[in-house]
Amino acid sequence: MVTYFLLCGAALRRARAARWGLGPADTGIRGRRRPAGSRRRARPPEIDPARIFRLTARALDSNNYHMRNGRKREAAAPATRDDGSVERWCEEFEHTCRDRGIRVTPQRLAVYRTLAEDLSHPSADQVYARLHPAMPSLSLATVYRILESLEGEGLIRRVSTLDGVGRFDANLDFHQHLVCRVCGRMTDFEEASLARIRVPRSAAPGFTAEGLDIRIIGLCDACRDSAGKAGRS
Repeated sequence: MVTYFLLCGAALRRARAARWGLGPADTGIRGRRRPAGSRRRARPPEIDPARIFRLTARALDSNNYHMRNGRKREAAAPATRDDGSVERWCEEFEHTCRDRGIRVTPQRLAVYRTLAEDLSHPSADQVYARLHPAMPSLSLATVYRILESLEGEGLIRRVSTLDGVGRFDANLDFHQHLVCRVCGRMTDFEEASLARIRVPRSAAPGFTAEGLDIRIIGLCDACRDSAGKAGRS
């Protein structure tokens, strides 16, 4: 029995030596010499745990850097209307809701006021993020329902975007939007001549046009300056 185990151990060492190209001097077993001119197979590189730790820490720190930058950008205060139109719009909103038999709840009024104040045309998630600290009981699902109902009543408008995320606008006056193709910034723009665009009946037979949504796509000042600096560097 002891001889059997010794033979098995020797066979295992020979197999390992053949795999890594080791000779008798490397394994301590007696066997055939390596043929002249044959190459010894290279051993796999040693793994340095300290180096792996340094690389991992560097990658995590880089990821945290981008996350910190992202949080700083998200925390930037949005541009707001300060021309007195917000209060007038909110009063008209309340009167219109009462005339139509729509309940003017604090949540519904808060959502509408957020859209009226915010010039960035916020999404449902952004509206929720701005209202939740002051209204902890307000849920994201409720914000979505309010926005859908207000849009259905024609009290707000949904604005088309480049990334497909729904954004909303309380300004119902005819206007267009300047959309930055890099950062997605959206700015109101008014050009009276664009309101006179008509769809020929021959071009769309049987279709009745009810509205006009025009996006003018380009670069905002900040993204244009960044692109210019990157090109010069």
